Amino acid sequence: MELAKRYGVNYVGMINEANRALAGDMPLEEYGQYVFESVSKFRHLVKYWQLGNEPNLYQPGIPERWAEVLRVGYEAAKRADPDCQVMWGGITGLNVDPEMVDKLLAAGGGKYTDIIDIHLYVPIPEMDRLLSKVRADMARHGVDKPIVITEVTAALGTVLPERVKASHVYKRYGVDEAHD
Repeated sequence: MELAKRYGVNYVGMINEANRALAGDMPLEEYGQYVFESVSKFRHLVKYWQLGNEPNLYQPGIPERWAEVLRVGYEAAKRADPDCQVMWGGITGLNVDPEMVDKLLAAGGGKYTDIIDIHLYVPIPEMDRLLSKVRADMARHGVDKPIVITEVTAALGTVLPERVKASHVYKRYGVDEAHD
């Protein structure tokens, strides 16, 4: 990690205990303490922290609980390092439940993240439509945060030649940039 820092590589520390807290397998107080200790220990090496990963797959339909888990983790991370950047665990399956971001924002989740993280395992035209929907949901709830896409795919379950996969990188990057 010291070498990565020296060469400008940024780690994103993933705290999957957020998923455990969401599922009720870890008390919120214990989860908050875990986040605080993790961020405190690595604050000199890690600036970005992701709370969970694809939590809506583990606990669909409970955005209020998710917003509370985000609140506890966000507040603990900021106590440990006020300058860290916290992102919520990547939301996936927006093609199945396109209202997931809206539900989480309505529950207050937008207050407890510095960065909106989504995963888009969808064809490029659908990616464009879903990014427009996420931006509209954010605007409706008065949330002005950057969006990052930390997982995508070119293949969608199909084996593609490397050259074709590489072209998808550029196409997806162009769609991403069009949505800032």
